[in-house]
Amino acid sequence: MLTEAMSYLIAVIMGKHEEDVSKSLLELGVLHLVDVTEIKDEWKQKLSSASLPESKGKIEELRRKIEGITRPLGITFKVREGIDLKSFKLKDIETKEEDVEKILARINEVREAQRAIQQEIMKYEDIKRHLEGISLGIDKLALIHDYSFIEIKSGRIDSSKYDELEQELKSYPTVITPIGKKENETNLILIYMKRAKPQIEEILNKVGWREEVIPEEVNKYDYDFLKNIDKKVKELKDKQNRIAKEADDLILQNKDNLQKIWQDLKISELVFEIESYFKKTTKTLVFSGWVPSKKKKDIEKAITETTSGACYIQWLSPQEIEKIEKKKVKVPVALKNPRIFAPFQMLVTNYSIPEYRTVDPTPVVVFTYLIMFGLMFPDVGQGLVIFFLGLLATLFFKKKENKSMYNLSKLMIWCGATATLAGFMFGSVFGLPLLKPIWFNYHAVVLGESSGNRYVRGIFDVIKISVIFGIGVIELGIVFNWINLVIKKRWIDLIFTKSGILGAWIFNGGIYVALYMVHHGYKSMPPFNQLLVLSIIPAFLFIFKKPAEILFEKSDIKEPKHLKITLGGVMNFVMEWVVELLEVFSGYLSNTLSFMRVAGFGIAHVCLMVAFYQLAQMASGGQGYNLLGYLTILFGNVLVIVLEGLSVGVQSLRLNYYEFFSKFFIGSGVLYKPVRLEE
Repeated sequence: MLTEAMSYLIAVIMGKHEEDVSKSLLELGVLHLVDVTEIKDEWKQKLSSASLPESKGKIEELRRKIEGITRPLGITFKVREGIDLKSFKLKDIETKEEDVEKILARINEVREAQRAIQQEIMKYEDIKRHLEGISLGIDKLALIHDYSFIEIKSGRIDSSKYDELEQELKSYPTVITPIGKKENETNLILIYMKRAKPQIEEILNKVGWREEVIPEEVNKYDYDFLKNIDKKVKELKDKQNRIAKEADDLILQNKDNLQKIWQDLKISELVFEIESYFKKTTKTLVFSGWVPSKKKKDIEKAITETTSGACYIQWLSPQEIEKIEKKKVKVPVALKNPRIFAPFQMLVTNYSIPEYRTVDPTPVVVFTYLIMFGLMFPDVGQGLVIFFLGLLATLFFKKKENKSMYNLSKLMIWCGATATLAGFMFGSVFGLPLLKPIWFNYHAVVLGESSGNRYVRGIFDVIKISVIFGIGVIELGIVFNWINLVIKKRWIDLIFTKSGILGAWIFNGGIYVALYMVHHGYKSMPPFNQLLVLSIIPAFLFIFKKPAEILFEKSDIKEPKHLKITLGGVMNFVMEWVVELLEVFSGYLSNTLSFMRVAGFGIAHVCLMVAFYQLAQMASGGQGYNLLGYLTILFGNVLVIVLEGLSVGVQSLRLNYYEFFSKFFIGSGVLYKPVRLEE
């Protein structure tokens, strides 16, 4: 439950072993590197940074270029398993750059062609926008002369010059339409943008264009110029797609070569990242970092073997480092949870990173989050839908390598499975009580019927279950807080805080008082002697918090001259005590009642489904279900799965964050991030 124990490594090696040691550290992948001068200020004067090759920046840039051309195709690279880093050599970056640039140059050529075609498409679509809205028959041409951006010409050229004209006009967005032939001449209508008029007229003069009025005999024909534009745009888009496929094929053909180059670059980049933490003296290199204590022997063995014993290694515990005690340096936090709990670890780290050697609540959150979700969303059918949607989402996001969305998808699988199990507990399938419940019939409880369980007779019993569950969660949070405070040796906080011993005393006393009142029909309170022990004594003891802080923690005000008692000081002291008591009493009351929402959402879930089935019956005329009725049921289930499923997930998270984590969680930790081949 506690975050993993860490040890601080300081190592000194000979300069000639720099690359070999870096590769050994990378292969092991357990060292969270830090600047060795951060724990001792005097070392800043004695040690200087090791020089890194100029190619380091180029390596990262080149790797990003490869990823930039492969990721749009869904191709992602990883360092292949089983690679022997000891035999790996940092090869000449220039050679790799040449290989990549050759591929990139060809791809850029293809993409330039794509861009040029896209510009041409946009020009044609610009013409189309100006012409749309008018039926462009021959007899309507007079209308479009009013368009300020478009030029229309009618004329004739020698038929032998038509192909030459078409070829010359390819560089410009034009629509050229033959409207008839006479002997060796072809009559044409030409539409183009006015901004290209000088260039177009030069081409027309070159092919011997002779402008004339359209012959009357062709006016009876209707020519659709917009169709001609659409045809040209389609041809250009087809060409664009062919070129795009060429670029994709080129990348796929070079996939293996790009993988090898990327892998070499990635390894080189990681080796240089390790070396960037090395500090140098005249002949030696010094580096440091944090290692899980159970991995100390492994890393010591790797460094010793790589240097043939020509090294110095020192280990320090966090307690031996003065700056950690003064909170100037933080120990990285390694969370040791099974991979299957990754979605719940994500929920915890989104709240904050636990401080070093405090409670990591991830294993408990697995149960608290899922139990809350199941109680609020109990349905076999809807749970299975969420389960399978989660499965599909994990397959999709695994390919995209989006870690956050991948974990969120796995959380959907967990939630779907829990909702399904809860559905069996309460006998609900797609909002109908179709199964024999294992625990009690939720629908019957909400509708005022027999639940099939003698201990659950009505809605108040459901609320009681959620409140009891909430009390258990709060009690667990208090216990975790005690563990954290004992580890941190914060004895005053252990006794005199809301989640400390006195706060827990008041909370449990309040539970007893509430149970006593319920048992006696809300007509009487416990006897005074019980109230004295359960609430009054711990409330009074809170008054000693400030004196305890003065005596045991704030040594700078121990001298008598600093302990002057004034009326204002006494009033201030009493007000602080009263405010703290109000916070304890009201806080625990609101924390406990907040869990009533677990019952509230469960009841709302049943009510919503009952309402949708009643609407479906009304839509079907009251006898069975017709098509409209089934569509209403389908819509209701989809709405409940999407909106209520999301709302329940958020509420489960809120209850964990604000009613559970707030009791014990000490955040502001730094996540353990060793330099290693795996992402």
